[in-house]
Amino acid sequence: MASDYGYKTPTHSAGSAGTVTASMLAANAGRRYAQFANNTAGTIYLALGGAAAINAGIRLNPAGSEGDCYEMTIGRGNIYTGAVHALHNDSSGTKVILITEGV
Repeated sequence: MASDYGYKTPTHSAGSAGTVTASMLAANAGRRYAQFANNTAGTIYLALGGAAAINAGIRLNPAGSEGDCYEMTIGRGNIYTGAVHALHNDSSGTKVILITEGV
């Protein structure tokens, strides 16, 4: 499956998004695939390059609903190799984002 997306080595991690922007992935010129999945009941916002902001960038809806995942691939032409940041707009602690990066 990995070769279908143009990468050979996947790395899985979990990021913690709070109410202040936080880094989910560092810039990686070798990135060929990335997937971000919201594993919580809250809404999360991703930003490519700079700080994440509420109601801006890429919205990840609550887990289990349509739009709870975002995928970047070479094949789709939407791969981004810069840093990715996230935050959420819920006042209750941090939210978990499941991340897969392929190089």
